Amino acid sequence: MKYLLAALLAFAAYPALAIQQCNTRESILSQLEKNYGEVRLMAGLAGNGNMLEVFANTVTGTWTITATRPDEITCLIGSGGKFEAIKPGIDG
Repeated sequence: MKYLLAALLAFAAYPALAIQQCNTRESILSQLEKNYGEVRLMAGLAGNGNMLEVFANTVTGTWTITATRPDEITCLIGSGGKFEAIKPGIDG
């Protein structure tokens, strides 16, 4: 869990590390749910005012990390497979 949070903070601080695809929050969330069956599992507010979120489908294992600006434009930060939920306090 702490490694996922560190990765989220790195992307929040250095958005140029990722090739970003952005759209309205409503559009991005609709696509994640419709195309991948992903739902929001985690969220946090970054120091720059962006809301970072992790979406995942716990059955198929797909996951997506997004950042939403205060103007509600959402950008894809990263995505992948083999998502695994970990109980809080367990470091692996």
